[in-house]
Amino acid sequence: MGNVGEVYRYLLAWDDAGRLTLRDTEHARMKPVYAEFAPRHSGRGPDPLLRALGADAQRVVDCTAGLGIDAAHLAASGRVVTAIESHPVLHALLADALERCDHEGIRARLELVHADARSWLAHSGERPHAIYLDPMYPPRPGSAAPRKGIRLLQSLVAHDPGSDRDLLEIALSHARRRVVVKRPHHADPVLPGPRGGTRGKLVRFDIYRPTPDSRP
Repeated sequence: MGNVGEVYRYLLAWDDAGRLTLRDTEHARMKPVYAEFAPRHSGRGPDPLLRALGADAQRVVDCTAGLGIDAAHLAASGRVVTAIESHPVLHALLADALERCDHEGIRARLELVHADARSWLAHSGERPHAIYLDPMYPPRPGSAAPRKGIRLLQSLVAHDPGSDRDLLEIALSHARRRVVVKRPHHADPVLPGPRGGTRGKLVRFDIYRPTPDSRP
């Protein structure tokens, strides 16, 4: 416990709806952030994330769960998903969301893990069809402010390009078929040499093939 009078920047608390929320006390006008596992409403046309993963990727590991939006989307689409989050605060939000989730498919197909994804991949023995990465990245100078959830995550979780590269390299040695990395359109690839990809309105999904000696 902290000393009396000590000021903390981040505050975890339950709201009136029974959701565990995270507040940035330095930005009083910013609404609290919480995780919510729910199906995503599909827009018109093919879904770029599902296209990037491929129809044959039924077992997916999401190594950067964040607020769980993509993990829930994948589970709702029928994939069996392991969502890994290393930050204890974000993991607490995700655990609360999974406890509250009333979508039968998501609850049945999504497993939440609190771990460093690099260590988990190295020691779990898992060989999923696909591995998904959505690494944190700094805001683009001069661009519009990102939505509140992303801004709060950017202040809470440090952007570390070196760790992103390490995670991608480890993922390439454990995925059976492909590794998909989410990037904003303006950003360089995490590693050179993505072999294809798909594009959404604001982001793209770079596709990497596993290293040949890692395949079964």
